[in-house]
Amino acid sequence: MGKVRHGVAGYPIEHSLSPVLTAIVHAHLSRTDGVELPGLKGVVVIPTEGVENALAWGYAGALPSPPDWDLVGSPLGKFRANTLLDRAVNVSMEHLEGDSRLPDATLAKTESTSQRFDDDEVWLSLTSPLKHQLSAAAVKCVDNAMDIRSVNTLRWDGISWWAASSDGPGICMVANAFGYDFESVLGITGGGGPAR
Repeated sequence: MGKVRHGVAGYPIEHSLSPVLTAIVHAHLSRTDGVELPGLKGVVVIPTEGVENALAWGYAGALPSPPDWDLVGSPLGKFRANTLLDRAVNVSMEHLEGDSRLPDATLAKTESTSQRFDDDEVWLSLTSPLKHQLSAAAVKCVDNAMDIRSVNTLRWDGISWWAASSDGPGICMVANAFGYDFESVLGITGGGGPAR
């Protein structure tokens, strides 16, 4: 199976917890029976106010001058940042093992069309102002993200960009895992990462 590069793009973004959360969730799911994930090649923060710069990183695979990630004081991809990120993932995995407070939820089954997989995929998380900038001509949407002008998840499969809005379903999946059911409208106040 291939490798994935993950970037989180927006402005400001250097403070984002998304790289460490992505690495922790990837490590956890990689250890889950029945879940097959590609390896995580690396994570980066992409400070930009234009979605075209985030897409350019997806194609090029690098930033001209990577910013320092506020949580570690150095750019992601450098030895210091990668070492500290690996330590955070390892410590979280130690705490997850045997923790009865965490649900052992199964992943939700969804109906979707078959998609192409590439040996070197790109996953992008978009935050403001980028999540409102994509046009329907640029991506293939798997849900109503373009209708609500809130694309926060992109995947490059080697040929096409695929888009979705994962915050709502993400928070519902976590809530359901903890035993909460939603039969009415759920309102989320605030910006960024409600699925956390």
